[in-house]
Amino acid sequence: MKEILDFIKHLVDCEKTEDFVEEVCAFLREKRPKVLMALFNGETGEIVMGEEPQGDERWYEQKGYERIVLGKMNLFFKTADPIYIELLREIVPRVYRIVAQFSAHEQFKNMYAELKNLENYRVSFLRSISHELKTPLNVIYGNIQLMELGIFGDVSHLKDPISSMKAASESAINLVNNLLELSKLESRKFNVHMEVLDFSDFRKLVDQYENMARQKGLNFSFEFKGPRTFSGDFKLLSSIISNLLSNAVKYTDRGEIRGILEVRNESIYVEVKDTGRGIPEELRDTIFEPFSVGRSGEGSGLGLSIVKKFVDMMGGKIEFESEPGKGTIFRVEIPRFVKPVHYTRKEKLDILIIEPDRETRKMLREILRGYSVVEAETGYEGYMKALEHTPDLIISDLGLPDISGKELIKKLQDEADLSHTSFVLYTGAKVYSEDIKVIEKGKNIQDLSAELKIILGEKVLLVFEESVKRHILLAKELINAVMEKEIVVKSYEGLTDELLSFYDTFVILVPNDPDIVKRFMNRFAHLHKRGLVVIIMFISEEEGLKWRV
Repeated sequence: MKEILDFIKHLVDCEKTEDFVEEVCAFLREKRPKVLMALFNGETGEIVMGEEPQGDERWYEQKGYERIVLGKMNLFFKTADPIYIELLREIVPRVYRIVAQFSAHEQFKNMYAELKNLENYRVSFLRSISHELKTPLNVIYGNIQLMELGIFGDVSHLKDPISSMKAASESAINLVNNLLELSKLESRKFNVHMEVLDFSDFRKLVDQYENMARQKGLNFSFEFKGPRTFSGDFKLLSSIISNLLSNAVKYTDRGEIRGILEVRNESIYVEVKDTGRGIPEELRDTIFEPFSVGRSGEGSGLGLSIVKKFVDMMGGKIEFESEPGKGTIFRVEIPRFVKPVHYTRKEKLDILIIEPDRETRKMLREILRGYSVVEAETGYEGYMKALEHTPDLIISDLGLPDISGKELIKKLQDEADLSHTSFVLYTGAKVYSEDIKVIEKGKNIQDLSAELKIILGEKVLLVFEESVKRHILLAKELINAVMEKEIVVKSYEGLTDELLSFYDTFVILVPNDPDIVKRFMNRFAHLHKRGLVVIIMFISEEEGLKWRV
């Protein structure tokens, strides 16, 4: 039996069908006295191995042989040994199927590698041919503009053909640029570059399409909504707006085009509405596929494909409504901040200061001397440095150039890697927040320093009930024995909500009285903090101090 088990293990180690059949045949040859067998090729009918080379498969069946199908091979066998009957009838086909799966998996890997090579070649070809086309197109377009300027003499009689050539050149250049964008996206070489943007950055782009629309006799309007400065990728947003407006102008013959760029709390919203031809029902399922035809059957079909890939890459969404003959509305929504798939983990630091004012950052650094500190001027820069350094404390101004500091902190609080980070909103405005600590600018430097040290967990608040005030010294000795923290002592009556909001470790000194304990705990019940520690010290005249976390 051990011999058979070793043989089965040997079969499982085979990586190809051919190896499996060869091993089975070698095993059976050694057992020829006990097993009669023959092996046929099922496709050609030729015998590979057997007792009667001149025979065929039917001859073996007539002689009482049993048959096992092993892929393209038919194995016939006859034996009186029940062990080999079981082995050949039950085990060998099962093991063969396992080996066949190994073989199929290997073929799949080889096929995938070939397809990947072909895809890389296709993307590389697109990129190369696009670069090669840009140079001659640039020369053609440049000379057409020189002709318009009269550099080559009076060409006013060629106004119409020159205008047609210029339009065709612009269309070809746009196509080549789209091909380059597509090749970058498909090769994953396109990186999101966030920077502080202003609505005015997009005015020139919008004006270009407004002129094109006016030339076709179309009404045109484009509205900017929300905070005018915000974080975003200019090239990416420009491409989205440009492709949507380009399609709208191209497929609208009368009526109007309206666009919106709106900066919302969590997202950037783009909408383009036209009264054009609409999208036929048969094209709706393929409208975002590369190289599909346009709405009316013409065009390269690259613009919407690029917009869709950009939106998907940023974790956004794109949708449209369309009615043939009446118009189309495209809506795009992408996150304000895009978390990169890959970013470099850097040295863990104590504090991150997100503040646009250089002098304020310098002052905070002085206050926090002795801690490791990193700075950021914008919300997105702060977002990235928070992910890279996972600081223990993040201090953010409310009025950042690209996002509200309050919105930024709420986004950072959702990051799993920052679950143990404390957050402070440092602002000159009157702001209230239940889940974010707020420190007003202009506060006494010593008070500010003390509050920041509390938030950093260097202090513990000992709250006592007046009737057990005499036990404070003993309580402090017990705390010092287990915690290396400065102890701040306050009576219950001296507590304020602002004071409670800063601490994450409390020791409550109370008599062993359920009603008093309940009254104290109700005061702390609204503190929904991560990592909050509350230690209750009971005073019992008989047993001394007891505590419970």
